[in-house]
Amino acid sequence: MMYPRLTLLKEFLHEEGSIWISIDDSGIAYLRNLMDEIFGRDRFVACNVWQKRYSRENREAIGDSHEYLLVYAANPEKFKAVRKKSL
Repeated sequence: MMYPRLTLLKEFLHEEGSIWISIDDSGIAYLRNLMDEIFGRDRFVACNVWQKRYSRENREAIGDSHEYLLVYAANPEKFKAVRKKSL
């Protein structure tokens, strides 16, 4: 279900653009493989961890208080150059 959408998003991505996708523990491995296939491993920029809450979830044995943020860029070098511009 995600493959056609991500393929379409890749077509719309500007040369200096990037795509940021938030996902939880259950899907990170699958999404990373899918993104590598569609965008290419060389387009990977980062996998950031986002803490979505400070207290643990008591309904589970181990609480998941974070999500992952995958970042891919059409052209990682141009993306980095744009991101590092001084004000």
